[in-house]
Amino acid sequence: MSKNNQFKYEYPLTPTRYVKESPEEYIIPDCLDACKILWEKGIDTTQCSNYQDHNSRYIEIDITTLSEENYNFFKEKVNNHEEGFYIEPTQHYPRISVNCEGEEARTRLCELARMFFLQDTSEYVTAEEYLNSYRRTNGQYILLETGESQRDINPEYANATLADALDARDDWELYIEEEGKIYYNQEALKKHHEYLERRKQEFTK
Repeated sequence: MSKNNQFKYEYPLTPTRYVKESPEEYIIPDCLDACKILWEKGIDTTQCSNYQDHNSRYIEIDITTLSEENYNFFKEKVNNHEEGFYIEPTQHYPRISVNCEGEEARTRLCELARMFFLQDTSEYVTAEEYLNSYRRTNGQYILLETGESQRDINPEYANATLADALDARDDWELYIEEEGKIYYNQEALKKHHEYLERRKQEFTK
């Protein structure tokens, strides 16, 4: 990641986890505070305005990682044509957007960001799904009624246990037994722990 001011804010789509490491490098001040509010709620962003966007500012939201509650909230706002919430065919992702710049844009974008709900990450599979996937390792492909194909249960792994699967894939650190979930990676697990901490903080206010 270049820290050359010549390229400041001039980046293509970049995963949120990298942007969080140096947010001032990627995000103009008009959008930065609202992005941080969304991140604290467990919501990933994809891309924001830069200074080439005259008279307007926007923040694109990764709708694929929204919780059902936040997804329904966003769609309701769009369907009711409420100002600030947009989904357009020409956009990479849905966005919150305001027709202003500077401090006014910063304030309004923060107001929109605060309307979303705190959410947990969806980047996990259940223990049942995880074990089912493991039992299909190197299994024969079968054709489903939908026309799609998937691997069948491999007889070699048909009686495998969850412990066998976790051992084989070295995923014990991603498994939370009391939840019955295996998270995709350490970043997803971190998001989950952050969610639990923020939820605890809200309950103790």
